[in-house]
Amino acid sequence: MIVAAPLWAGHLATPMRAFLVGNHKLPEKVGLVLTRGGSSPDTAFTEMEAHLPAPAKAKLTLTEKEVKAGTFTEPLKAFVAELNGATDNTFGRQA
Repeated sequence: MIVAAPLWAGHLATPMRAFLVGNHKLPEKVGLVLTRGGSSPDTAFTEMEAHLPAPAKAKLTLTEKEVKAGTFTEPLKAFVAELNGATDNTFGRQA
């Protein structure tokens, strides 16, 4: 599962926090994606992981500048590769 959310004032966006708090059956293999303007994502990643059953298998931060410029392809590829490695190349595939 990939969980993606914007960063609001250095913290996890409220709607995503509500989702994570209310969803008690999250899988153990989760990747986290945050979009942000300029704030550090560290606090938000910590907030997200506090509601996961296990540490995130991969994390990706995309800045607003990267998204607008379309320069996020390589970081996204690295994120997916990390997820695939973390799940024995079965992430996102159905049996």
